[in-house]
Amino acid sequence: MGTIDIGGPLGNVMAYASSPSQSSPRYDVRLWDLVGKADLPLPAGINTAKDEENPSLSGDYLLFGRAPRATTFSQRVLLYRFSTDTTVTLVEAPAGGNVTANAVAGDWAVYTVCRANWVCNVFRYQLSTDQTVKVPNPNRATYWPTVTTDGTVYYALGSPDFCGFHTKLMRWNGGAATALYAFPNGIELGQMSGVDEGAGPIVYFARVDCGANAKFGIWQIEG
Repeated sequence: MGTIDIGGPLGNVMAYASSPSQSSPRYDVRLWDLVGKADLPLPAGINTAKDEENPSLSGDYLLFGRAPRATTFSQRVLLYRFSTDTTVTLVEAPAGGNVTANAVAGDWAVYTVCRANWVCNVFRYQLSTDQTVKVPNPNRATYWPTVTTDGTVYYALGSPDFCGFHTKLMRWNGGAATALYAFPNGIELGQMSGVDEGAGPIVYFARVDCGANAKFGIWQIEG
């Protein structure tokens, strides 16, 4: 059995990454037509002999990560534009560290950069201006961000050393960061997805019990 990494849907198209083998994975980006129930063709050059993973779609853009084959984390975050058939590298991993492509929405993309000591920082990139800003981090670790079309970033603020140690779900859009929820010790956050709703944004996130069984659940909170 293979493995699948699901990104967010855009209209009737969903981005995901899949590997035909679980024992020796090598991920490729795929686009799935939710109406036609079939894979859509991808331009040449997106998938290579390396791992392509963590895809996210928005309008004319596809955000994804690239890593050496069968490694756990990406070494580059790439942004592909369909209309111009061009790919740009947004960031490369620091020595001994890694990067994660997280989300693209409208004019914004977010990704995570982790140093070798697992001190991680979230960055927000504006497509139209080619400007990158680090999300506020008070000497802890920030990770698993998502972004909505107005540029609001939601992310986890936690410990670089311990699972579920004073972990908070945060919101930021250029000013002071706001804590939406502080989790009890022993509870960690995983991957997030922000959805623009008519009554306001909803953030879906993985809630992880740090105990021996590491139980996961999908939760939501109003943004």
